[in-house]
Amino acid sequence: MKRITGDPADVDITRDHTTGRWGPGTTNKDNSLMANLFVKAKGLEFFGTYELANGTYVTGKEFRFNQYAVEGLYRFGNNEQFYGGIRYNFVRGNTDLSASEYQSVNRIQLAAGWFILKSTVLKVEYVNQNYNDFIAVYGASAGFKGLMIENAISF
Repeated sequence: MKRITGDPADVDITRDHTTGRWGPGTTNKDNSLMANLFVKAKGLEFFGTYELANGTYVTGKEFRFNQYAVEGLYRFGNNEQFYGGIRYNFVRGNTDLSASEYQSVNRIQLAAGWFILKSTVLKVEYVNQNYNDFIAVYGASAGFKGLMIENAISF
């Protein structure tokens, strides 16, 4: 287990309950803009998101983040109960603008799924997620590559 040393406010990023998540955190002031687009033509679906957030922390430090994501799915079968698709997500941000160092996270996912019932889905996804330019902050690069098998029931 690697512990970050220095400032007493530093945390062990390997034991944090939000490990893998990255964002500005709690802020004093936040200005955000988000745009979403969804288009469906027969079995083909496209979803896109753009988000921009900037503001200040309680300490007065400024942050700036932007994110975009695109997803394309094709649904097929008698009731469009099967699907295959691809998703790409990119986040770039700076938790301290005075340091002028930006980090980014990008993820690509390939997915296949089956709606067993209207409210029950079984899906398989291959994920490749990379944390970029974090070495100066955390002393190591990080990422995730792997296969996920999920089942979800919603009401």
